[in-house]
Amino acid sequence: WDQAGEAVSPDGRYLTFTSGGDPKTKADLWILPLFGERKPIPFLRTEFVEASGTFSPDSRWIVYQSDETGRSEIYARLLDGSGGKIQVSTNGGRRPIWKADPRRLYFSSIDRKLQVAYVNAGATSLTVDSVRALFDYESRGIVPNTLEDVSSDGKLFLATITESKRTSAPIT
Repeated sequence: WDQAGEAVSPDGRYLTFTSGGDPKTKADLWILPLFGERKPIPFLRTEFVEASGTFSPDSRWIVYQSDETGRSEIYARLLDGSGGKIQVSTNGGRRPIWKADPRRLYFSSIDRKLQVAYVNAGATSLTVDSVRALFDYESRGIVPNTLEDVSSDGKLFLATITESKRTSAPIT
């Protein structure tokens, strides 16, 4: 893979994208300002895979997945790069989504469950109050790691469903 666009900040000023192919840094997370010179800026360039960057509702934070622990986990870090990273997931994580509710951050766990992390994100600090599973993908007929979007009220989810695998009632 060369480059894959991921998210536009809610204020419309930045785009995150993943760029891969470098044998030393694998996949890296970049920021593209959508103003001025529009020159890409590396956000994370490490020997690990960083991907799926998305923004907090106030555009101050970026959440992303990284395999620096040996498995994919979800982290948050300030857009300006100050401060360190904060680990959000507790049992692996992929494909974070942070919508209009600044307290709820969604992601897929490695055990095929949709997780919600309840967070407090301030101007310079972020704390994770709790993380809990909402439902497992398999019993709902959802193809793992296909969560694409969550409505701003957290009541609707967009994902790929395999109708023949559903074993319980639809999600409402």
